[in-house]
Amino acid sequence: MKKYSIEFSEVAIEDLQSISAYVGEYFIEKARTDAYVLSIIDRIELLKSVPNMGVLANDKLGVPVSTEIGYRLLFVDPYVAVYYVEDENKLITIVRIFHQKQDFSSLF
Repeated sequence: MKKYSIEFSEVAIEDLQSISAYVGEYFIEKARTDAYVLSIIDRIELLKSVPNMGVLANDKLGVPVSTEIGYRLLFVDPYVAVYYVEDENKLITIVRIFHQKQDFSSLF
């Protein structure tokens, strides 16, 4: 069975850059910051084998995020990756990555 591929939206890439900048304030060594961000990406990469690993956003948030797109949430403590799956193209698109304490609804 062919694995899915993953693409990051421009906004998700910006989210990762923001996370890196924020975490970089706490880690003196750049290598530790890079390793931290890579650990988030590594967790997201697991979706290639199990694309529906995350929970449906509408179920978790209790309010409809989208009626057209089946957004899912992957928890990468303390962050959440928002993504959707295109089964016909074997493609996973990471839409946003944000801290769990952020207001989810303001991001859509």
